[in-house]
Amino acid sequence: MTQRRPINEVLADHDQEILAIPGVTMIYAGVDSEGEACIKVGVVTATPEVEERIPRVLEGWTVEIEETGEIKPLH
Repeated sequence: MTQRRPINEVLADHDQEILAIPGVTMIYAGVDSEGEACIKVGVVTATPEVEERIPRVLEGWTVEIEETGEIKPLH
């Protein structure tokens, strides 16, 4: 099995390109349903157009898409 770079390094190198995709609200290191580390990408609405622009794997790490709705800052 090939050694992967640490997930936080991968996030640091790719966060700006993923966040630049229209509809993406966040990107972070998370855990999938099987308890494995993965990259989570939050989107306002998980449309086919948004989903096709987000990679399913980044440098060997699985990417999961979560629908977050619109995120607004607290005042």
